[in-house]
Amino acid sequence: MVGNITDGIKDSTENCNTTTEDKDLNMGKQEIIQITEQLIEAINNGDFEACTKICNPGLTSFEPEGLGNLVEGMNFQPTGLVTFTRQSLEDFPEWERCEKPLTRLHVTYEGTIEGNGQGMLQVDFANRFVGGGVTSAGLVQEEIRFLINPELIVSRLFTEVLDHNECLIITGTEQYSEYTGYAETYRWARSHEDGNERDDWQRRSTEIVAIDALHFRRYLDQFVPEKIRRELNKAAYCGFLRPGISSENLSAVATGNWGCGAFGGDARLKALIQILAAAVAERDVVYFTFGDSELMRDIYSMHTFLTERKLTVGEVYKLLLRYYNEECRNCSTPGPDMKLYPFIYQAVESCAETTNQPGQRTGA
Repeated sequence: MVGNITDGIKDSTENCNTTTEDKDLNMGKQEIIQITEQLIEAINNGDFEACTKICNPGLTSFEPEGLGNLVEGMNFQPTGLVTFTRQSLEDFPEWERCEKPLTRLHVTYEGTIEGNGQGMLQVDFANRFVGGGVTSAGLVQEEIRFLINPELIVSRLFTEVLDHNECLIITGTEQYSEYTGYAETYRWARSHEDGNERDDWQRRSTEIVAIDALHFRRYLDQFVPEKIRRELNKAAYCGFLRPGISSENLSAVATGNWGCGAFGGDARLKALIQILAAAVAERDVVYFTFGDSELMRDIYSMHTFLTERKLTVGEVYKLLLRYYNEECRNCSTPGPDMKLYPFIYQAVESCAETTNQPGQRTGA
């Protein structure tokens, strides 16, 4: 089912008397595609005879009440839907003026986003071409997620490259497999019985957002203000925001070292960027460091330091700008002499000693 979004609301009575070949999630458009789990399975298996039966051109509804009529002549009934939503935003915050406080944070070096993020918005560290190298040689976070939740793979058929102000939200996929390792050590472990309940639309209660980070070949480039704003706006803020939905009804964000590893991102900077974006979107954050206990302690200590001093999103953002201007802009070495977190500690404490009002003049 394909339809334009108006103020974030989908018309559930819309018909689907169209073929599927011209229905894509196009750049710059806010659109939804809904597909039955059986159709996704048929596509992934290359079962074109089943696809023909499922894609009946006389089909009138993909809504739950119409599921029993979807597959004529097959020996099973459809049991659920998967929704693919392309979200495109045009208006972004004035970050330096944002007075919102930071939201709550839970950070752990144990567990995984998919294994311990049930009921949360789960972040896919995406390639701008969703799925990355899942059908070729790729085998890192996004590719692994697409392998254990293979219903995600079909999104590659109709999702154009993500622009800087876009994300892809997938609701309802089922996890079929468990695994061990990562990249070259990845191994399939066993089948997985997905126990997540279904919503009123018969979708599994698993919501995944694909947000692509910038690729930095030079370490210092990620601290350039335009790059920081891009990551805040396009990826994290666009991915976390749900226009028209009250914050009381928004789940926490389950995320981790987004845009790090092969993309060259600094994990401590990326953690702060996601914390700021989640605060503006009014979501809490559950952060997985994937076995890195030192990073866990650093992020926890920084978040505690900032919240105890009641720094706002805008004040922390200004600290990031100061760090670039004072430590990175004229740096002649591959990395600055002072790391980001020590700089923030020193800048805030120095300001507090000068003004006796923590948080003020942090952007000076």
